Amino acid sequence: MLVFREVTEALSLIALSEVADKTMIATVFSVEKPVVREVLVKVSIATIAFLSANIIPLYLGSILRSILRLEYATLLSSILFIIVGVLNLRVESFKVSLARSLKLLFTIVFLSELGDKTQLAFFAIVIKSLNPILPLLGAILGFYLVNFIASLVYSQTVLKIVDIKRIRRITALIFIAVGLIMLISLLRDHL
Repeated sequence: MLVFREVTEALSLIALSEVADKTMIATVFSVEKPVVREVLVKVSIATIAFLSANIIPLYLGSILRSILRLEYATLLSSILFIIVGVLNLRVESFKVSLARSLKLLFTIVFLSELGDKTQLAFFAIVIKSLNPILPLLGAILGFYLVNFIASLVYSQTVLKIVDIKRIRRITALIFIAVGLIMLISLLRDHL
């Protein structure tokens, strides 16, 4: 019963923390075709980035903190959001290969997750757990499920109704806004 509780607690907390989070926005808007396979691949890559962003600091926390300051990760993440947004606005058919698209998604999710509320929620659960694997399993399931559902709904409704060029413009503006909000927040906290 304790095993079930630890997994479901982590699943619930991470799923709730992830709803409308910047990593969810990046994951959902990375889907460009109403194809379930693309949703599965993109959400899987985002989940691997989430896992990497949470396991690495968990086990190498002090080493990672001395190498990569949180402010720099946030700065890089906000700049990536802005660059992707600007490229989508400026280039009519901003096309990248699937491999590049997946690398970009991984990088954005990984950097955005560092110091994020979802990561802090994950750490809080792991710290009080007797077995960190259980909350890790719940966190992965929570992240994957909420992003899969959101991406699937988006791909099966919005992508089928709205012209892809219009979606790209809206996505670009959202990415720029998220990047600017992150940048302004970073500057406000450090000035």
